[in-house]
Amino acid sequence: MWVELCKAIVITWLLPVHCLPVEQRATNVSLQNPDLFAFHRAMLAIDSTSGRETNMTDFVANHLRSLNWTVELQAVHNPTLDPNIRRENIYAYLGSNRTTRLLINSHTDTVPPYYPPSDDDENVYGRGANDAKGQIAVQLFALEKLRKENKIKEGDVGILWDVGEEEYADGIRAANSLNITPIWSITGEPTESFQATGHKGGFTVYLNSTGKSAHSSVPHLGRNAIVQLVAAYNEVVQKKFSANRFWVNTTISLDKIQGGLVPNQVPDNAIGTINVRNAANASVVLEELISAFDKIPYVSIIRNASMSNPIKFDVIKDWIPEKVMPYGTDLASWTGKNYRFLIGVGSITTAHTDHEVVSKAEMIQGVDYYADFITGLLNGTFQVDHAGTFPNITP
Repeated sequence: MWVELCKAIVITWLLPVHCLPVEQRATNVSLQNPDLFAFHRAMLAIDSTSGRETNMTDFVANHLRSLNWTVELQAVHNPTLDPNIRRENIYAYLGSNRTTRLLINSHTDTVPPYYPPSDDDENVYGRGANDAKGQIAVQLFALEKLRKENKIKEGDVGILWDVGEEEYADGIRAANSLNITPIWSITGEPTESFQATGHKGGFTVYLNSTGKSAHSSVPHLGRNAIVQLVAAYNEVVQKKFSANRFWVNTTISLDKIQGGLVPNQVPDNAIGTINVRNAANASVVLEELISAFDKIPYVSIIRNASMSNPIKFDVIKDWIPEKVMPYGTDLASWTGKNYRFLIGVGSITTAHTDHEVVSKAEMIQGVDYYADFITGLLNGTFQVDHAGTFPNITP
């Protein structure tokens, strides 16, 4: 009996997670890498909403130092934010050689509102679970795994975890002055563990609606600017905008409305924030938006100067499955002349929601495929399919 039991235990231990029965899988996943999940949860316990990343930066930087990484903190200044809040990018490397062949990248900030972490046997929940603190945890544990196996050395890899990705892209722009010239970079974002072949561009416009004020008891004497704004958006969102089939479709989303002064007055002005994820040239899509709203009375577009076009990424040939992503990142602001890859755990379908989640099994697998990626590039066994739209790639 004991012999058979021991055989069963050995067989179960050797099986990959996805081959185990659900009841065994749930029990075992939490135990396979408890340090990974403890580090992840510690980050999730910190509110690092864009513009308030200080505590997250300090925690991660100190953790890296405890693992004998050399850590540089780069100040990031944004004139629109409180100058008394210290905001810094993390750049870390091994030894004293700050040059790097491969740059590991993600971001330390999250969208609001913050809510604390929780977990069960299979999943981790909380703000930043997959976007992007799950990426940071997976990346670091892959690097530490390779250090223990003596597969990376000084000058091979550098870490750039930047602030402000979710709202300002000020961290990645500041990082351009770090004077590092990697051959490759890999950015961690939720891609469901697919290699991202590309992602959409993005920009924001403001929709201004002009109404006519009236007392709320006689609303028919006024013209409600908020109602006008929503009606205009609902009309335009039905239209199809320019899109390259590679990036599938262009989407618009009315994400914020400001309007009205007091509860007993029909609002005579409202402004809506519209987020655009463009699958074609941003300027073309912007002109289409302006033209569409120009046909509707009492509303007009206020342009935003910051726009990005859709981009393609490089991929590794014959590695893991590929997929185009529906979102955008701050990578359009990175001016480095290197091959660029995008891959990570979790799904964009739960990012930015009140049920953000990442699978523990996928995180464990993410450590393995990140380690595979890093060694494959460094030792030359991986072949890069250069499909990226970034110019002047370093050979």
